[in-house]
This record gives sequence, C-alpha cells and structure tokens, in this order.
Amino acid sequence: MTSLDLLDKSTKHPEARQLVISLVKYMKSEYFNPKETMSETQVTSLKSDNEDVEQSDATDIYK
Repeated sequence: MTSLDLLDKSTKHPEARQLVISLVKYMKSEYFNPKETMSETQVTSLKSDNEDVEQSDATDIYK
C-alpha cells in the first residue's frame, strides 16, 4: 500500500514506472513475506475522502 498515485504518474514519468516494476518484482519474489495482512475493507477505511483533511502547501515537482 502506498500514498503515492503510482498508476497515474507511472505513465508520464519513467522513474515512477520503474518504481512500480521494482515493487511488483519484489512482491513476486521469495523475499516478500508480510507479517500482517489487511482485508479490502480495512484498506478502504484508510482512504481519505479529503473532506476532513486540511489542505497542505505541497507542490507537484513535475509541474
């Protein structure tokens, strides 16, 4: 799970595409051995609807 939108950015930026490739390769390897699991409901509950989140001054470095 990541807070980065890698699927959208990966089509535009080779470094994001490589990160996705590396993560998938790792997850398919024998070294990937998570100690905990989460259900889809648990993961979905972590997602913010942005209504109660304060705006930040973050800047997109790709603009």
